[in-house]
Amino acid sequence: MARLRRPLDPHGRATQVYQQLKREPAGWRRERLLAVKLGLEGELDLEGIAAHLSRARSCIQRWLDLFRHDGLDGLLQPPRRGQGPASQLTPELAEALRQKVAAGAFRRAADAHRWLTQEHGLRVGLATIYTYLKKSRRAAQSPAPLSRKAGRVGGRSLPRSAGGAPARPGLTPERPVRLWVADEMRYGLQPVTRRVWSLRGLRPLCPVHPRYQWGYLYGALEVGGQSHAEFLCCPTVNLDYSGRFLEQVGAHDPQATHVLLWDGAGFHPADGAAGLPDNVRLLAFPSYSPELNPVEKLWDQLKDGLCNEVYASLAALEQALTKLLRPFWEEPERVGSLIGQGWLWAQSQRFFRQHSTSMAP
Repeated sequence: MARLRRPLDPHGRATQVYQQLKREPAGWRRERLLAVKLGLEGELDLEGIAAHLSRARSCIQRWLDLFRHDGLDGLLQPPRRGQGPASQLTPELAEALRQKVAAGAFRRAADAHRWLTQEHGLRVGLATIYTYLKKSRRAAQSPAPLSRKAGRVGGRSLPRSAGGAPARPGLTPERPVRLWVADEMRYGLQPVTRRVWSLRGLRPLCPVHPRYQWGYLYGALEVGGQSHAEFLCCPTVNLDYSGRFLEQVGAHDPQATHVLLWDGAGFHPADGAAGLPDNVRLLAFPSYSPELNPVEKLWDQLKDGLCNEVYASLAALEQALTKLLRPFWEEPERVGSLIGQGWLWAQSQRFFRQHSTSMAP
C-alpha cells in the first residue's frame, strides 16, 4: 500500500527555507534545502525530486522527514560518521610521530609500524598505521636533495672469495640438479632518493654526497630445493668476474649440477665456454624480459634499504649491503618468497619430478 502523504511543513517554516536557500553556497546543505523547496512547491513527488537531484528516493524521504520533525536544525545537521575504535596513540606519542614524519624518518608505513611496535610497544596492525598517517594529513613525497658529507655505516663487507670446481658432466640421472636464477646490480655513491612519509605542505629533505665510485653485485637465488642464495661483490663486470661468480655457485655443492638462468649480457659466458666450472650449465632468459627474473625483485628491496642515506665510502656501502643480504642466505623462506609459485616454480617442480623418476631403479 502506498505511503499516505503528510503535511511537509506543519510548523510553518517554509519562509526560513527560502531565506536560507538564497545565501547558502553550493554543497550538501544547499542540496537538502533544494529538496525541501521542491517538496514544498508540490509539483514533484518523491520520485521526481530524487530524479532531479540524482539521489535515491529513500534519501529524499529521510531529508523531508528531518525537516518535518526538527525544522532547519534537523535538516542541516552534519551527516553522522562511523566513530570506529578509539585511537591508541596518546597525545605525547602522536606528537612524537608527527615530529618523526616531519623529519622524513619513515619511507614506508611499515617503518612507522616498526618504530611504534618496537620502541613504544604499540600493538596495532599495519592498516591502523596507514589510518594514523592519513588522519594526521601525512603524505608520501619525494625528498629534496640536501648536500651533506657524513653518513652512517654498519655491518661487514661482502665475501669476495671463490672456490674450486669438479669435472663437468651432462645432466645425468646419477647427479642431483640445482636450478638458479642470477643477475647483477650496480651500486655506488651516487645518491638514491625515494619517497618518504611527510606532512602535507612540507617538502622533506634528504642528505646527499654525490661521488663517482661504484661496484657490482652478482646474485643468484635457488629455485626450489634448499632455496639457497649466493652473492659476490666485484669492482666491475666482465667475463672474468662472471666466471669467478659461477665458480662460487658451483663450489656450493660440488656433487650437483648447477643450472643458471640469467640474461644474455655480453659479459656472461656461453654454456660450455672454456674455463667454466664443469658442474655449471647456463641458460639465457629471452631478450628484453627482466620481468621473468625474480632477482630483479631483490634488487628493488636492496635499493629500498639503501636509499636516502649517505655512506662514507664504498666499503661502508658494502657493509650496509651485507646487512640487508644476510637474511637471504640465513633464512631460505625469504628466497622462496622472491621466487614465488608462478611459472618458474611450477616448471622447476615438474622438471625435478621427471629427474627423480629417471633416477629410480
